[in-house]
Amino acid sequence: MAPLALLAWHPQRYVFSLLDLFDQAEDLEDTEALHTIYRIFRNLIMLNEPNLLEVIFQKVLFMRVMGVLECTYSAAALVSSAFTKH
Repeated sequence: MAPLALLAWHPQRYVFSLLDLFDQAEDLEDTEALHTIYRIFRNLIMLNEPNLLEVIFQKVLFMRVMGVLECTYSAAALVSSAFTKH
């Protein structure tokens, strides 16, 4: 199932999958992936879709989502991390 179709039909599974990816990226210290997931969550919230917001901000997920929204890496940090890897 395509990611957008999953979002449309199963928003809770989509959000859980994104949070699992975020945890993996955090363990691997993959700042680029962390920032990408942050942008996805930010854009999902900006859609202002009530059903989606209800899933994102449910009590069980609230702290994990806030952890994602804390990852506001700047472009400079991403560039500098790319240079230190090589």
